[in-house]
Amino acid sequence: MTKSKYERVAALISQIRNARFGEMVDRLEELIDSGIWQDFTTPIGTHFKFKPCEFDYFLAAQEIDPTLIRWAYLQAEGVEGLAAKQLRLADITGRGKPPEAGARRPLEHVAAELARDSSGAAQRIRAWGERNAAVVNQRTSRIARDPERRKDVEAGKNVKRDSPNLKVWQVRWHDDRSYAEAIVDQLQRDPDLAKEVYKTLDASHVRTSRGKRTR
Repeated sequence: MTKSKYERVAALISQIRNARFGEMVDRLEELIDSGIWQDFTTPIGTHFKFKPCEFDYFLAAQEIDPTLIRWAYLQAEGVEGLAAKQLRLADITGRGKPPEAGARRPLEHVAAELARDSSGAAQRIRAWGERNAAVVNQRTSRIARDPERRKDVEAGKNVKRDSPNLKVWQVRWHDDRSYAEAIVDQLQRDPDLAKEVYKTLDASHVRTSRGKRTR
């Protein structure tokens, strides 16, 4: 007997929840390739319909942890073409190439459409939005939006994930100091940087104060 789209979706979601990273990615890719996640009806009559770049809304409705998916795509072993699959995942969750017209709706529109679902899909989608949850990290998102680096990744080349203009300033500590205290202690070791930081903060404070007086 042929399974309905809902039964196939439910079976894959169950496998995803209980799989190791490699198998999890395989099942997610099967779900994506099949397209069944975009249009199915539950036994109680709720009709789920998602646009091509709303895979994250689908995952939210199914109560799948975005962090788990993100780690699976980063840590999976033995998955062919994993880097290219990461980029596609960015695209279909609104974190990669800009969606074409009509390919992604505002989250609230999707939640409103599912407001009558008794399983709470609308609430889960809204909660997802409040968390600003993402199933790909920022590095993957940047590459997915960069045509040149993306082309290299899809060709199987090794591509540096960080932006070539990336600058990093780190503070490390192991005691009970707060973030602010640790940053201040670090700045005190670099008086020139501390002076520049003070100038910037003071200028920002002045602009804010003027804005408040104007209002």
